[in-house]
Amino acid sequence: MANEGFFIRGAISIGDVYIDDTVVVGKGFTEAYNGECQLARDPRIVLTDSSVKAVRKYLEYYGGDAWSPQSRDLYQDSDGQLFLNYLESVLIAEGEQGPFYEELEKHRQMIEKRLDEFRTRPPIWTKYLWVASYHNFFCSQYPKYFDESHMVDLKKLQLQPSTIV
Repeated sequence: MANEGFFIRGAISIGDVYIDDTVVVGKGFTEAYNGECQLARDPRIVLTDSSVKAVRKYLEYYGGDAWSPQSRDLYQDSDGQLFLNYLESVLIAEGEQGPFYEELEKHRQMIEKRLDEFRTRPPIWTKYLWVASYHNFFCSQYPKYFDESHMVDLKKLQLQPSTIV
């Protein structure tokens, strides 16, 4: 979705939910809704308390956190929220054919397009700045595959005042 310009936010929760043709109710749905409204903030999929508890529980099964699948699938943001590392999908065939460089490049280009598009709308622009930071962090985690050419150039995106004449 992001590569098509749809940077979404949401939340993942664990709990009972009842769904039929006309209604969706339950603690799991309510917690996910509240997580999306109150915790997601940026275009990211966050884990609510119920999901974080489950992740922490399952981390105990591994000899160390670095060996767990969650260490690549989830990141922790600067505000403490765990969120889904969707860019990990470019490495899904890492062992067989290497990263999907084209998909990562589309992601970078779409971020840059949105940053240019919303430069004059700071509340929206900062959300794309967050995505750019996430993109660059992801690339920095895999220096074997990605270098500066794969990253969003944040230096040229810095906002600074200028004279009017």
